[in-house]
Amino acid sequence: MMNKLYPKLAYPEEIKAYYLEDLPRTPIKTLVYIYKNYMGCYKLKDMISASKAQVLYIYGEKELNCVKESAKLFHQLHSNTILYEAKGYNHGYLSAYLPYEWIDLVVPFLKSDSLEMCNESDMP
Repeated sequence: MMNKLYPKLAYPEEIKAYYLEDLPRTPIKTLVYIYKNYMGCYKLKDMISASKAQVLYIYGEKELNCVKESAKLFHQLHSNTILYEAKGYNHGYLSAYLPYEWIDLVVPFLKSDSLEMCNESDMP
């Protein structure tokens, strides 16, 4: 059913098999919490703006619009954020299927001392 409702979030068959294997072990309380927060009325806390943390926010070009809007909202609330749109990819594809590309993207960010040293234009 999820594939029909949210085709852009659909997992490939091999990942889906792992998901379906683990799902019965997930407590109902956890599933309800996830649903309420991510499909309901999740709201970022304003105190995120005060954080000094540097954030690399990676999302796929083929994500749902609500995911892209969430990334933009996060960036507005937290100015030390680099938004990186993974061109041509769906949700989680880069980290799940191209881990070395993901590492090439993330390691320079983790090694940088400041955002000035690590801009989106410096990313692969």
